[in-house]
Amino acid sequence: MKREEVEKFIEEEYAVLPDYLWKDDHITGALRHPNSKKWFGILMRISARRLNINTDESVDIINVKLDPDFIQVLLRDKAGQVFPAYHMNKKHWISILLEKTDAELIKALIHESYKITL
Repeated sequence: MKREEVEKFIEEEYAVLPDYLWKDDHITGALRHPNSKKWFGILMRISARRLNINTDESVDIINVKLDPDFIQVLLRDKAGQVFPAYHMNKKHWISILLEKTDAELIKALIHESYKITL
């Protein structure tokens, strides 16, 4: 799934646009609940090496918050698509490699993160 498709899904489903927190960074966008302002995700472009992928290319990811037990299952069953979270608490967050992961799985994980961070 391409980043633009993820952004469109989130806007249509939750009426949320990425919040660009850093003045010169229009790539890293926090996804916040409209009322509570709690993060349910963050979109980033990072070096694939940050995910222990042996390439110099940049990749688009989304970090989402999930139940720690579910995270362990995903890390085992969806290796190469789901990774320990980059730049977040690895017990509660994962990184999803957007272009390598099925769109329906991405949408389901975003939905779960949205629900548990209300």
